Amino acid sequence: MGKRFAMFGRFKIIFIGVLFGLYAAKLYNYLLLCPLAGMPAIVVTYGIFMLASNRRQFMYNRHLLLLGVCLFVIGTDSINTTAHQPEKLKIKRN
Repeated sequence: MGKRFAMFGRFKIIFIGVLFGLYAAKLYNYLLLCPLAGMPAIVVTYGIFMLASNRRQFMYNRHLLLLGVCLFVIGTDSINTTAHQPEKLKIKRN
C-alpha cells in the first residue's frame, strides 16, 4: 500500500513541475506555450493509433481501429501547431 502512494506522490510532483514549466514558458514567450501544450496531445493520439494498428488482427469488432485512424488524422492536423511560425501578437496599448 505504501508503494502505491509513493508512486502517486511522484506523479504529483512531476505534474506540478510540468505545470510550472508551462507557466514559466508563458511568462518567457507566450508564442512558445501553444506548441508546448500541443505536444502531449500529439503524442497521445499517435500512441492510440499505434496501439490500434498493432491490435487490428486480434479485434472482434473494428471500433478501436476506427478510433485509431480518426485520432491519427487529428494528430496529423495538430502538428500544424508546431510546423509554422505563429503570427505576432497584436496588443493594443493605451
